[in-house]
Amino acid sequence: MKDQKPKDQRHNKSSKKWLVTVFTLILLAGIGVGAYFGAKAIYESGLKQGHEEESKALSESITSLGHTVAEKADFLKSLAESFASLPSELDTEGIDKYLASLTELINKTTNENVKNTLNEYLAKWQDFKSTYESQDNNKITESFNALKTSAEETSAKIKSIYDDLIISAVNNL
Repeated sequence: MKDQKPKDQRHNKSSKKWLVTVFTLILLAGIGVGAYFGAKAIYESGLKQGHEEESKALSESITSLGHTVAEKADFLKSLAESFASLPSELDTEGIDKYLASLTELINKTTNENVKNTLNEYLAKWQDFKSTYESQDNNKITESFNALKTSAEETSAKIKSIYDDLIISAVNNL
């Protein structure tokens, strides 16, 4: 019996090692499966959140583009309305009506860069009015030619402002 005890003890130790090993393997497998599903859930959650954020950003970009195009259309409509009833002859009364229409357009405009550009143009017209009232034909002709050039530059600048806003909004898509 003395010989059997150590053999039984060895068998018990061996069984215990085997049980601990099996238990450890099962535990590791459970941890592995849990880690896999946990990582998968985190990945899918992050993917879903990423899609939602991308969708939101795209929606904001499309809204921004819509506002910019609408703003340009509103400006063109205001421009047409403001200058629809101008007199055909250039005289003091006509200049006053033009200045009033230009001021009205500036007040309707929502874009600050366009407002600033129009205010600069308005100042040039106010200078022209003073020149016109001087009745010096040479100065009037020179000032009016400069005003025509300024009108072309102002138009190009306003067009550029709106086009740049639209391009920027499209690039954000």
